[in-house]
Amino acid sequence: MVSLLAFFLLIYKGKEKSDFFITSLAGVFAIGLLLFPTDNISVISNIECQSCAITNLADGKFRVTFHFISSAIFLLSLAYMSLFVFTKSDKSPAERTPEKRFRNKIYITCGIIMLSAIMAIALHAFAGFVSEEFYLKNHLTFWLEVIALEAFGISWLIKGEALFADNKH
Repeated sequence: MVSLLAFFLLIYKGKEKSDFFITSLAGVFAIGLLLFPTDNISVISNIECQSCAITNLADGKFRVTFHFISSAIFLLSLAYMSLFVFTKSDKSPAERTPEKRFRNKIYITCGIIMLSAIMAIALHAFAGFVSEEFYLKNHLTFWLEVIALEAFGISWLIKGEALFADNKH
């Protein structure tokens, strides 16, 4: 899913140069997190023959650190888009349609959800707000990233006017 999103973000031009910059930044770092995984797939999937695995990466602090930095920049870029790019309008707040005002509330809510998920991951990484055993057993990083991506997906669907488009009078 992230690879497809990276592709769309990289080819999206946007209305302004800043839109192109932020989507390109998100796309590049999405590719970065994909190219630098945190674990070997052969280890987490319990493959018997480690040498037969498609990926067999040596343990490396750089790879894991780069993955987390890429992931943070990617998710923060998505949150920025939802909070600041999608809420833009060429009309003053008083001239905006009720639908646009409603969409902006959804964009802001989705952005806050994304930032909350990112913050929860960071809080665990730097402060260990829950036990390591509970965090790893329940794959909380994965689920928090899923929540952030789903919130962005909702924002993007609404921005594309698949939902809550302006009424044409």
